[in-house]
Amino acid sequence: MEKEFSYFFDWQNYKENNMMERAVAEFAANGAKYIVMTNNLLDRCLDEPNFFFLFVKLLEKYGLKFSGCHGLWSGVKDLNCDDRQYRDISIANHKRAMGYAADAGCKEYVVHIGALCCYYRPYDEQKMRDYACDTLEKIIPEAEKLGIIIAVENSFEPTNTTDEVLYYINKFPSPAVGVCYDAGHANIMTGVGKDLSRYGAPMQLPWANKIEFEDHALEKLAPHIVTCHLHDNDGYSDQHALPGNGTINWEKLIKDLSACPRMLTMQAEISMRPDLAIRKLCTTFDAMKQYIG
Repeated sequence: MEKEFSYFFDWQNYKENNMMERAVAEFAANGAKYIVMTNNLLDRCLDEPNFFFLFVKLLEKYGLKFSGCHGLWSGVKDLNCDDRQYRDISIANHKRAMGYAADAGCKEYVVHIGALCCYYRPYDEQKMRDYACDTLEKIIPEAEKLGIIIAVENSFEPTNTTDEVLYYINKFPSPAVGVCYDAGHANIMTGVGKDLSRYGAPMQLPWANKIEFEDHALEKLAPHIVTCHLHDNDGYSDQHALPGNGTINWEKLIKDLSACPRMLTMQAEISMRPDLAIRKLCTTFDAMKQYIG
């Protein structure tokens, strides 16, 4: 694995061509080599026939490339979409999106199992698994054909815990299936030293105030991890903060992730708040390259 990070960016807020170019130029000027193909970029690829070609050319102009892809996600775009009128569309869009990811040179396509049902109890847990399995059954052959890995991401609701991720990994033992380890989500789910009163509604609601903690996510998922989402938090909410602004031990984590046998890419998934400059983002992750084994 190359000692480089690939960067997320909020491209949905930079839709004008000149604004996108300013951001790309800024990444290049600050030493970045790789940009993550985000779900927002994929949405535009699906909706605007020329967008993929134009954005790739823009990256090439500044010496940048895509590395890592966050696939389509949220609600009906997740694996366990239970909207029967939209499922076929969602599956077809995943196949198209994986095609764009492969054409961009990405090695993996990150997917969310889905958690919308957790906020609208009650729901049938096995039925939601069945929906997710049906989606995977239909998109894995496409991933195998494209030479891309579907990376299932861990999160912090009951439907996408570490053990739920492993359920799908074990059910579909294909080289085209792996794990995206989300460091921030894992940090929220660890129970060591936690004060339950500090968890807000985004955690308490899906768990019905009975959170099941997971203190060994990395150890359990390590054999299957092909990519990772790197962001920090206080252990209680999904802040997507810069490393150093939360409670994660980054030196240990990066070294441990580097040792994962299937690891391909490391992705910086930071929320680009108005006061966060691209330069600060890049210099923060540059300082962490020394920990990549």
